[in-house]
Amino acid sequence: MSLANIDLSKYSIVRHRDTDKVYLFETALHSRFQEADENQDYLCYALDINGKINYTDQYHFTKEKLYWQPVSLR
Repeated sequence: MSLANIDLSKYSIVRHRDTDKVYLFETALHSRFQEADENQDYLCYALDINGKINYTDQYHFTKEKLYWQPVSLR
């Protein structure tokens, strides 16, 4: 999976705790993930096979179902 097409200043990356699938959420729409309440709802998007955001399918998860995936920009 490539993140080359993703503007990481606009999106944050999370993984689902049960499935380990990767999702993105728009950072501007949500409070800081690390400081959010466990019941905070996140509107998430998946990546398609080419590493682009699939805006067609939307997923709603609470923070307790997700964990933040830090990304190194080297």
